[in-house]
Amino acid sequence: MLYNLFVGPVFSTAKTFTVGIYQAEPIVFMDIDDQPKGIFVDILSSIAAEEEWDVNYMHGTWTTCLDRLQKGVIDIMTGVAYSDQRAQQYDFNQETVITNWGQIYLRKNSPIQRFLDLNAKSIAVLKEDIYYDFFKVTGERFGVKPDYREVGSYAAILKMLD
Repeated sequence: MLYNLFVGPVFSTAKTFTVGIYQAEPIVFMDIDDQPKGIFVDILSSIAAEEEWDVNYMHGTWTTCLDRLQKGVIDIMTGVAYSDQRAQQYDFNQETVITNWGQIYLRKNSPIQRFLDLNAKSIAVLKEDIYYDFFKVTGERFGVKPDYREVGSYAAILKMLD
């Protein structure tokens, strides 16, 4: 999956932007002192300095930030994977910043060995995540119907697994 830096409505000549930030270390996150950090924050800060932009960050969950972007509460969201559906609504930058992938985590000694073994199992997923969408479509193709538990962060998923 390719991650883009900028995702939002078509850019105007504005010089002040509100950026949605969520917890996805090391890509983008708020540190212990409530300061925005991460690869995308560093890149955006460099661009903002060069372009003389004022950037304000608004923290929330992945889902909250995506909702804020859709409603126009924030102007930019970083670290959003491209999809044709999303491209109909948002303007993506043209340079890929990070390539990433989805992964299934299982408890130690889990009897699950293959994709079909996930049928009727409880699976924690990040709500509105592109990997969740892909996983659902793949599951439907193979007749795999898990009990999806939608949560707001990857950390919550790992906590539930623990």
